[in-house]
Formats: sequence, C-alpha cells, structure tokens
Amino acid sequence: MDTVFAALGWRGRYQRIQFFLLLAPILDCALHLVSFIFIGVPFPHTCVEVQVPYPSLSKAKSTLYSSTNENFNTNLSVTYGACDVKVFNQSEKIYESACVNGYDYAAPRERSFVAEWDLVCEKSALPEVSQTVLVSGMLVGAFLFAFLSDRFGRRPVFVVCHVLYFAIAIVTALMPNYASFVCMRFLQGAVQQGTGVTSGIMLLELIPTERRALAIQASSVLWSTGLLVQLLVCYLCRDLSWRYTQLALAGISCYSLIQFWFVEESIRWLSANNKHGEAEKLIRKAAKTNGADPDTALQLYREEQKKLLPNSQDVVKIFRNRKSNADNCQGELMPREGLVVSDKICDPQGDETETTCYPQDSAGGVKFSAFFKNRKIFIITVIVVYIWISDNVAYIGLLLLSSSLVNDLYLGFALSVFAEIPAAIAFIVLLNQFNIGRRQLTILSHLLGGLCLLIAVILAKIPAVAVLPGVSTAIVIVSLIGKFGLCLGFNSMWLFTPELFPTTIRSTGYGIASSAARVGAMVAPYSITVARHVPWLPGVVFALLCLSVPFAVMILPETGETELPQTVEEMQNGNGPSKCHALNGDGTRRHDNPQQFADHTC
Repeated sequence: MDTVFAALGWRGRYQRIQFFLLLAPILDCALHLVSFIFIGVPFPHTCVEVQVPYPSLSKAKSTLYSSTNENFNTNLSVTYGACDVKVFNQSEKIYESACVNGYDYAAPRERSFVAEWDLVCEKSALPEVSQTVLVSGMLVGAFLFAFLSDRFGRRPVFVVCHVLYFAIAIVTALMPNYASFVCMRFLQGAVQQGTGVTSGIMLLELIPTERRALAIQASSVLWSTGLLVQLLVCYLCRDLSWRYTQLALAGISCYSLIQFWFVEESIRWLSANNKHGEAEKLIRKAAKTNGADPDTALQLYREEQKKLLPNSQDVVKIFRNRKSNADNCQGELMPREGLVVSDKICDPQGDETETTCYPQDSAGGVKFSAFFKNRKIFIITVIVVYIWISDNVAYIGLLLLSSSLVNDLYLGFALSVFAEIPAAIAFIVLLNQFNIGRRQLTILSHLLGGLCLLIAVILAKIPAVAVLPGVSTAIVIVSLIGKFGLCLGFNSMWLFTPELFPTTIRSTGYGIASSAARVGAMVAPYSITVARHVPWLPGVVFALLCLSVPFAVMILPETGETELPQTVEEMQNGNGPSKCHALNGDGTRRHDNPQQFADHTC
C-alpha cells in the first residue's frame, strides 16, 4: 500500500485532514482518565458538633457516679475528630462514637464528589474503587472494541465510541449517587479505549512505512498536552462544583458529534478485508483532494492486489462500457476454485462506466483463533502482553513509591506531567534524527527505567544511604529520570506493538496489549500494602520486571523499515513487502535495487 500512498502524496490535503481528525481524540482520552484526583479531592474534615447529649452519655455518668466515692467532676470535654467523637472526663475517655451527624469539610462539599457523598472514614476506599472500576472498563473496552474494529471496520467503531465518550462524560456530571457514578465510570473507561485504540490504529494505517512513527510521536505529545489542558480546566474550576468541572472537561469533546461526516475508513483495512470497491472510491477521493492522478494510484493499487493472489492475472479484470452492471463480472470471469467474485464498483467516468471485479477468499474475515493456532502470532502476543503488564506495574509502582515532589496538588501534577514531555521529544529525535530501531529504543528505555528504579530503592530504603545529605533531592531527580525512561518505553511500545500484527487482526492485537496494560494498572496499587510489610520488595520486583523486558524484546522482529503485513498468511509466509518499500524523505519509494522495483519483485 505504500506505493499507493506515495502516488497520492502522503502529505496531501486528504491525509492532513484525516490525520488531524484522528489525532484530536487522543487529547480527549487524557481528560477523564485521571480527572479523579481533581474532582474527588479528599478535603480535611471533622465530625459535626452535636447540639444534644449523646444517648449513652447519661448512662456513662451514672456508671462513674456509682463506681467512686469521690465527688465526680462534671466538667466533661468533647473532641471532634475526623472520623469519631470522644468524650473525656479530664484525661479519661468515657465515651466514643462515630460521626452521627455527618462531617464538616474544610471546603464546600460540592467541590468534590468525595465530600458530597461522604466517602470518608469507613468509606474512604470507595473513591479508589471508582478508579479501579474505570480501569476495569478500559480493560473490557480495549479488547471488545478492538475486535469489533477488525470485524466491522475502524470508522464505525471509532465514531460511535467517541460520541458515547462525550455523552457519558456529560451524564456522569448528573449522577445523583455513588453507585450510578461508578457505573458511568466503567462505561467511560470502555469507550475511552474504543476511541483511543481505534484512532491510534487508523493513524498508523494512514501513513506510509517510512513516516509511520509520526502518528505515535504526535500522539505522545498530544497526550501530555491533554493532561496539561485537564490541569488548566480543573485549576480554573477549583472553586466551582465538581459537576461543573466534569461538564467543562466533557465539553471539549463536543466536536465528536460531527466527525461522522468527515472521518473516512482506513484504506488498508478495506483492502485487507476485500472491500476493494470502497477502497477504490476512497483512493479516487484522496487523489482528487490532493490534486494527484487517480488512474496512477488505482493502477498501483490493482497491481498490489494481484501480487497478493498468485496466478490471479486472469481473475481481476476491468470492464468499460456505456451500460456496465455488476453481472459483467459474473458472466466473464473464471475465478479459481475457493474464490468468489465480489465487491464490484461502478464509477461513472464521462460517458463510460468502469466496473472492477476482484476475487475474494470465501473463508476470509477476522479469525481470532489465529492468536492461538499461529505459532508466530502466539509468541508475539505473549511477549507483548508481558511487556505491557510490566510497563504498567513498573510505571505506576514508581509513582506510588517515590517521594512526593511538592505538597500542592496542582503544582505536583504539573511537575509530573512536565517530566513526560522530554520523553516525547526524545522519542521524536531518536527515531527521526538518529534512525534508531524499535527494538533498540525499547531495550534502552527499559534499561534506563529499571536502573533508576533500583537506584531509587537504594536511596530510599537503605538506612546507611538515607541519612546522607541531599538524599531526598536525589530521590526526586532519580524518580523523574525513571519516569522519563518508562514514558519513553511506553511510547516505543505504542508504536512497536501494532506493527507486529497484520492488518486483519492488528486492532485486536492492539486491544489485547491494551487490556494487559489495564491488568498491570489494577495490580500496581497493591504495592502499597506489600510495602507496609516489606518496604524494599515492591521496588525490587518492579525493577526486575522492567529489566527483564529487554530480554523479551530481543525475540521480537524489527519493524522499523518494513511495510505493515496485510494478512496472517502474508506475515506467516514472509511474502509481505520488504524494506525496499520504504520511502525517502520526499515521500518517494526507496529501493535497494532499482531493477527489482522495475520488475515489482521486491
């Protein structure tokens, strides 16, 4: 397909419009993922003072009167704590009770759903549960919608999920209680993955081989930008109700309502699923938008399809007449056994009508069994799942166990996000300027992250080192460097993973990897519990996981200069295009052997 994109002009107006439309939702996906820390702030609180004596207070006095011969001191004192009320007779506690009259908060209750629904004290775990439910929804959505996009197309899944993402974000702000709020968080997590994963796949399939990293590079920058936009919105709305903050964040996604009329289906997906008629329509549209020659692009496209079907030169034919119809294909083609002629396209061209007929494998379609029956795909899937789980556990664990940068919520979040921006810049520079391979980048970044995690454990947990001057500053610096390495590794895996799978199951493979990431996100918080008993163990486990990733990556093939495989068979048999299909900086094809290019035998 790279030859087709080169003929269309891969930087043409059509590609730029689609690139922008598919990239913008990456920002949206960042807005609600961690908004929990702003709309669910746990404000300091105390029990509400009572206006009448506690029911058991009289009984407590009677007991004390009858148990002593001395005069009883009636000067009682009441202490209102965060979660209980205690009554003292001088220094002796005579009564203790939960907050029967509710809580007084240091800020207006409506600023946080935690305060509005009193999710404190014995309910203090519920805010974290809402985040766990969100991640659970992401796990389900990553797999479900990725599979649906492989089965029914990228565009319908992307558009529907993005609209639902906007709608659910609005409905979440209207929820009357915690139970309904949690349900909305689950759905929001699911459609967030449907939007993010599908848009990432479509971006990848929109760009030719040599510039394929551009999609992930732009996504990494926009993700950090989305987090900063979220910070700005939440800071400006800090004195308003959390519901208004939620609505403000939701409003940024309102453009999703018009995307249906502008976003086009992936040409690669149409081609891989034998929807050649629709693919040719989009090629014509792209050529017209870019001012390119549609006949040249279509000719290259048809040649590519013929190369995927050995001995098929007599199967694919083009008919031109004034009254062409779909029956022409049925009457004049002699398809090989096992193939059916389908997917006719009739496009007016002046006084003539063109009908292009393609053979289609009658057993085609998305086959989930390929992940288990195909040994090569199975091995790749297992390795990718392990890496994504390890990345999430190590990354989140590093955040949980590292020292707090500052006490201010907004400033601390800003510093954390700014640590990701150098990783995004380094990702772009290393790929574009130094032409570093996917495998090499993944290995180096994980080594950096793992080593920094080990150093952080040594500085923070070994008593002989912890007493050294300036060690707290060193821990902060090492933690930020560790986050830099892990973010760089994450970015490389977002690019590396989809390139490992063929087009027919790429989105499903991507979804499996993203689902594995959610498993890691749900496991990582338990490191806090482990750290209470064995402080050094979580850091060591995270470091070992991170340092083991390079060994797993060595098994994977390098994908940097190879065109994306279209089908499972093409990937298994090694018949896909080689690196001679890569592009030069001006968008033209780069070939190791010009004669091979002329003979179309690369």
